[in-house]
Amino acid sequence: MRRGALCVMATVLAVALATPAASAGEPNATHARIDIDDSWSTKKLCDFPYVQHFWGWFGLTIVGEPDDPAMEVFVGGQLFVTHTNTRTGFTLTEQAMWTDVYFYDEERILEAGLYWHLRGPDGKLVLVQAGRVVYDFDYNVLSYTPNRSLQDSAQLICPALGGAPR
Repeated sequence: MRRGALCVMATVLAVALATPAASAGEPNATHARIDIDDSWSTKKLCDFPYVQHFWGWFGLTIVGEPDDPAMEVFVGGQLFVTHTNTRTGFTLTEQAMWTDVYFYDEERILEAGLYWHLRGPDGKLVLVQAGRVVYDFDYNVLSYTPNRSLQDSAQLICPALGGAPR
């Protein structure tokens, strides 16, 4: 899910940077929002055919000018996701909410939120992960909270859907 989210965030950033800045007297902030509704499938993530459908929104706020080293970019969103093992039909639902803050003067990214909030067909929680991660601009992890697992998505979602990662 994060790979698709990064592509959408890059698109939002490009749109926001092309948007004119706020008028004089207002804080210099640019806001953009993109609603999304998409699906993707793969046979490479798990040892079964996997389909993910997600919908929700991404919001972006840029504070400062692009050439200002103190510029900050706030990206947030809320996604609703279904994860399906198409071999068995077993489906988990997810709601994820997070905010990323890009600190250009420090060349780091703070990512915080509810990353995994999976529920089974009966509505019971299957997996919850929340916390924060700090990355440098090359996405090397600088720090993270204990409940924010850095495991690959396949290591978490494939067993939850009754299979194994490839």
